[in-house]
Amino acid sequence: MTFGRILSLAVLTALVAILGACRPGEHESLLERLRKSTDTVADPIPADQANNLYQGKRVASLFKGKAATDFEVATRHDQIRKFPCTDCHTANFKPDGKRQGAQKAHWGLEMHHAGSSTMDCFTCHAPDKGMSLRTLRGDSIGWDHPYLLCAQCHSRQATDWSIGSHGKRLGGWAGPRVVQSCTGCHNPHDPLFPVKMPVIEPMNSAPVREPVSEKHP
Repeated sequence: MTFGRILSLAVLTALVAILGACRPGEHESLLERLRKSTDTVADPIPADQANNLYQGKRVASLFKGKAATDFEVATRHDQIRKFPCTDCHTANFKPDGKRQGAQKAHWGLEMHHAGSSTMDCFTCHAPDKGMSLRTLRGDSIGWDHPYLLCAQCHSRQATDWSIGSHGKRLGGWAGPRVVQSCTGCHNPHDPLFPVKMPVIEPMNSAPVREPVSEKHP
């Protein structure tokens, strides 16, 4: 047993002995004095600052998952460069999926999500509503809630995202929970992150150990 463990055990034993010797109710005043004597602060961030750690726009999540408490999601529509779609597309815009004529704005997009026999542009976009998002049943989804669309096929990831074990939290751990939406991290047309090699540590960043010789004297 290390000295640290012996010391911890001794302190714990002494505290138990003191509390055991107290008359009913006295241990509460003793613990209160111990709490007041410590310099530890439970929450060093004032509440008004904690509520404003994330300065971006956010909306309440509409996902009905297993999250213990309600949370908010960073908005997406204000981050889309070609939004609103009506800046270019009229109300009578009805694409047929065929690419003909001169190069168009979105023709450079390549789908690397699922096979062409499984999905195409109109699986997620509604051609009769300015190419807005839609579910597999045809229900419209706002640009700020793409996770409702992703959750139809990626239910496990969506559940993990709702409880905080998948995705990115914004602003910090204090204050209201604000998270990045699915398309805030993943490219919806090519969602798989490419494989990356680890970065080689700079030679002068830390002392390098000499290799241990395998030779025995």
